[in-house]
This record gives sequence, structure tokens and C-alpha cells, in this order.
Amino acid sequence: MGLCEAAAFQAETLPALHCDPFDRALICQAIVHGMVIATPDEEIHRYPARTQW
Repeated sequence: MGLCEAAAFQAETLPALHCDPFDRALICQAIVHGMVIATPDEEIHRYPARTQW
């Protein structure tokens, strides 16, 4: 499963807080689809995605 079009466009709007492209893809998917990311990564917690851990 790749990035959907809406999530791909979301990637362009993200601030450069996290350099890992896979993590940025997960952040975009979470934002677009209203999902929660379960992670202790403090950099991911700085994005407008819902996080838990």
C-alpha cells in the first residue's frame, strides 16, 4: 500500500521536523485519514497528527 494522493499532497505542507521519509509518509497518512500513530518518537509528536505513547 503506497501513499494515497491526498497524503502525498499533505507531505508538501509538513514542516521539516523529521527527516525519515517513511515516518513522514506515516504522518501524512495519519493526518489525512484521522489515524493515531503509536510512537515514542518526540519528533513525530511535534506534527499535527494524533499520537499516543
